[in-house]
Amino acid sequence: MEHPSLQFLLRAWRWPDDGDLVLFLALGGVSAVIGYSLSQAYRSAPAATVAPFEYVALPLAFLWGWMFWGELPDAQAMAGIALIVGAGLYIFLREGIRRQEVATRRPIRRW
Repeated sequence: MEHPSLQFLLRAWRWPDDGDLVLFLALGGVSAVIGYSLSQAYRSAPAATVAPFEYVALPLAFLWGWMFWGELPDAQAMAGIALIVGAGLYIFLREGIRRQEVATRRPIRRW
């Protein structure tokens, strides 16, 4: 096992430190609240309306990567980010226009 990746993956397991256990519990609690909130949002609103709010994760990942590890996305990652954000904005705007069209149609009168 000379490759560093294999050494990392196949190393002996050890119990996390006491301070790490508190962080794991906090991370689990925050993740549970976020998951519950997102499921309630998708339950109460159309998916096309809620999905763009999940894109907050992109700038936060960019910020945390820069703050904690000093990394910035390369050109390929920036192209992917732009594609994801552009597609989300397109869907959000398209659904807004469709909702307007449905709301402005005249009702069908049946005698």
